[in-house]
Amino acid sequence: MKLTNIIAEIYADDAIEEILHYAYDDPVIGFNQFTAKEIVKMYHDAVLINKPNAKTVKAFKKFPCEKGLCHGNVYFGSKLMKNYKCMKGFAHDHGSWKAHSWAIHRGNIIETTPVKRNAYYGIPIKCDDLEKYVQDDEKKKFDDYMKSESLTEATALGDCYEANAKKMMEMSSFGTNPKYRLVHGMPHGQGPLEGIKFGHCWFEDAGKVYDYSNGKSLKLSKKVYYALGKIDKSECHYYTWKQVTEKLVKHQHWGPWDMSGKEVMVAEEIPDDKSEIGKPRQKLDKTDMEWLLSGLKK
Repeated sequence: MKLTNIIAEIYADDAIEEILHYAYDDPVIGFNQFTAKEIVKMYHDAVLINKPNAKTVKAFKKFPCEKGLCHGNVYFGSKLMKNYKCMKGFAHDHGSWKAHSWAIHRGNIIETTPVKRNAYYGIPIKCDDLEKYVQDDEKKKFDDYMKSESLTEATALGDCYEANAKKMMEMSSFGTNPKYRLVHGMPHGQGPLEGIKFGHCWFEDAGKVYDYSNGKSLKLSKKVYYALGKIDKSECHYYTWKQVTEKLVKHQHWGPWDMSGKEVMVAEEIPDDKSEIGKPRQKLDKTDMEWLLSGLKK
């Protein structure tokens, strides 16, 4: 380290302590958690915020952030939220100033630990710079949480059961073209959801798979589709147009009809993102029933 940097750091330390003591005349702990560059920048650019209105956002209420792991919590928050700025500096609580990290989201201070702070003093940093504070077991815990959220949060954007059942019935001309089969199966996720199986609905003929969920029009070789999704035929349920009609009338929802537990979590296409997870057992409304009955009368 250059002599000029050492001198700047020493004077910046003293200057920062004076600023913090102006608000709360208590010990300042944790200078060793900052680089000389961060300390000098903090002295020049940081603003003291006393008696802040800090918030704990929904994402952090769900993810179990822990006291004493502020740097890691803020780092993980950057993976959970958009429009998110990571901050590093000092915060005051319980009779001392401590090295601390927090976040700024849409102009609000976001506190990621269960401790209420009396004041904040810090600078924006690159969120990835906080990764060095995260232990391997903490990363695993966060990865497990994200996978669990992908399974249980179900954003209900998908319509695979409804869209493909309707399209299959229409292409079958309500029985006059019976070559199609509606399928409820279990493809494996891809990308961040790799290794997780999801319930999904499509329909097929002898050689092709058709998927019209979320306004899309996918036509793919059955062999390729089954290989990509690692789909096990023994886990699939196949329905003729007549069986689809019977299930709709009996259950009054679009499916799944013969799956239970985790299998009811549905996905649009072979999923690689949480936003592709749909909502199971969507009820038939009056318009749906009129559509079904009018088709059967043709």
